[in-house]
Amino acid sequence: MVNYVYPSLGGPIPNNLWGWPKDLKIYEMDMEKAKQELVPWRKGTEARGVQPSGHHPKANKGDTPSKIAALYLQSQASELGLKMNVQEETFPVLAAAAVNPKTTHDIWIHHMSAYYLDPDNWIGKTYSSFITAPFLAQRFITTRR
Repeated sequence: MVNYVYPSLGGPIPNNLWGWPKDLKIYEMDMEKAKQELVPWRKGTEARGVQPSGHHPKANKGDTPSKIAALYLQSQASELGLKMNVQEETFPVLAAAAVNPKTTHDIWIHHMSAYYLDPDNWIGKTYSSFITAPFLAQRFITTRR
C-alpha cells in the first residue's frame, strides 16, 4: 500500500513541498524487527497476568479511504500477532469522543489537508507539542523535559 497509494520519500511533509528535509532518515518496514520489538512487551504482559485486549482503530463511517487505511493497519498488526477490530463511527461521534482523554480513541484513522501548501498548514498544527486535544491535533501526550 505504501508503494502504491502515496509515493513519498518519507516523512509527514510531501517530498515535493518546501520544508521537506533532504537528509531525512526514512523508516524501513521490517516486520521481523517489529516482532522482536514486541517480545519484551509480551513477556511483561504475561508476567503481570494481563491479556492484551487489542486496539480498536476507528474509521469515519462512509469514508472509504479511512476504512481502507484502518483495514490495512489491522492486517499488518495481525501479522505481528496483534488483535485489532476496525470500528466505524460517524464523524460527530468520533470528534466528540476525541476531546477528552478518558473517551478518546486508541487510534483514529482520518485525514486532513492543508489550507495553504506550506509545512505549518500541512503538519504544524497536527503534530505540534504546543497544541493538545483540539480538533486538529487530537493528542493528549506531551513531552516533558
